[in-house]
Amino acid sequence: MDLMRSLAAILKALSNPNRLHVYLVVCRKGTSEGITIDKLCLAAKMKQPAVSHHVAKLAAAGLVDRRKSRWWVHCTPNA
Repeated sequence: MDLMRSLAAILKALSNPNRLHVYLVVCRKGTSEGITIDKLCLAAKMKQPAVSHHVAKLAAAGLVDRRKSRWWVHCTPNA
């Protein structure tokens, strides 16, 4: 049952085309240091509030890790 809920959360998070795009950019550019939200905004061609919202949803589904460093939030793929 837990596996089904986890899978459902992942599929729901990736069902949004913009969120899927953000996730693919994080996977492609999120090296060991990760990609910052501002660079993610440039790469995804989206505004900061939208990117932050999508990253939060991806993190809730366990697909992305977020790490805060001073003013910056670094995102790395978790899966």
